[in-house]
Amino acid sequence: MTILVINNYPDPKRMGPARFDYLLRTLNEITNEPYTVISFRVFNPSLHITPDVSCLILSGAPVHFTPSEVDMYRTELEYLRVTELPVLGICHGHQLIAKAHGANMLSGDYILGFEKVQVLEPDVLFNGWKRGDYITVREVHSDYVEELPREFEPLATSITCKVEAFKHKSRPLYGVQFHPEITIDEENRVYPDGIRILKNFLDYVTQNFKAMLYFRE
Repeated sequence: MTILVINNYPDPKRMGPARFDYLLRTLNEITNEPYTVISFRVFNPSLHITPDVSCLILSGAPVHFTPSEVDMYRTELEYLRVTELPVLGICHGHQLIAKAHGANMLSGDYILGFEKVQVLEPDVLFNGWKRGDYITVREVHSDYVEELPREFEPLATSITCKVEAFKHKSRPLYGVQFHPEITIDEENRVYPDGIRILKNFLDYVTQNFKAMLYFRE
């Protein structure tokens, strides 16, 4: 089982406060499963989606959805329309999943800091919480999903962003607008809820990947 991590940052010198290395550091802390990192610029499904790939994690990125920026992610968007593998999109990755299925993105105020998010549906990502519970997670964004396509359903919301998390109704596609990999604020206070969400996703992937191997045999 290999996790394929797609690095969506176009410029390694312009990562902002949600740097890509945070995601890799957190993965190193919470799982022993191997992972492979691929830039979105070189991502080729025919080369990189091998039988041992169990899931994809899509990173955030400080970009928007102008025509030229959408074109940069064309290969990733096309793959997200058809993949049957589990996918977790984080921030810009979350927006890419929604965009691939027809959603519109809007720009608003820049949200930076730890925010309260309400769980709407304790599905895979929010396993262990109850409907209506609040969690605290790191927000770093100004773009957001305006409305979800009808084949998706919301999993979480907040006062600053209507669609904080979602899932596809029939395929294992999940998105979170926030950054679950970032759990420490500027005053070294720890907010562990994001780690639990990542672990929930990886636990789900592990269970289903083992089931796929069983049926292959």
